[in-house]
Amino acid sequence: THKGIFWWRMVSTAFLWQLREDLLQKLDVARVKAEIGYEHPIIAVHVRRGDACYTSLRKGRCLPLSDNIAGVEAMAAKYGVQRVFVATDSPTVIGEMQMAVPHLHLIHIQNFDRHSLEHSIEHCKRLHPHKTDDGTTLPDGCTGNDAWLEHRLGHGRISRKDLALATILDLILMSEADFFVGHLASNLSRLAYILSVIHHKRMVPFWSVDGPWCYHWRMCCAVRADGSSSVC
Repeated sequence: THKGIFWWRMVSTAFLWQLREDLLQKLDVARVKAEIGYEHPIIAVHVRRGDACYTSLRKGRCLPLSDNIAGVEAMAAKYGVQRVFVATDSPTVIGEMQMAVPHLHLIHIQNFDRHSLEHSIEHCKRLHPHKTDDGTTLPDGCTGNDAWLEHRLGHGRISRKDLALATILDLILMSEADFFVGHLASNLSRLAYILSVIHHKRMVPFWSVDGPWCYHWRMCCAVRADGSSSVC
């Protein structure tokens, strides 16, 4: 029986997403949950503000935080939920959300410095304000297209280990939440939602700020009834 590409992606992900015991001990998810007050029912929201706002098709077109907040408030009102887990690469999002929805209880992992992500985006721009993405690399490694996370990791401006652990922990906590708000044009949001369906063994109520779940790495447009779409 043809069950569709989402089912296939889910089965593939379940096979690949098998964390080693030593990694699980290092993450100590139970301790983190207790420290931040992660309790059910809970909404998970993914807010991406990093390299995607400076590169690729979304350059200069990142959606406002109010779009994410609208999804969170809709979920909270419909399901009577007050607790929200926030996964974000921005150090300012938590504070902005706390001011926007003071009636909700926001939590997030606290052992990762998100300022390092934001500060490193502008590192080369501060050193070489007039450098363009002309295909040349300067002696210090700056290229003019340095906002890509891969570039900054490669140059050692961000700790690979710390970022990997924080990302995996965010994914685990998002996947265990009862409701999900995210960017389904983002690979991380797509992965978080698939892991959520795997964890709960059912489709989880979700809200996407920028379109439907997509089976390829870019954004899906003109989605048809059979699930196929054009790339944009």
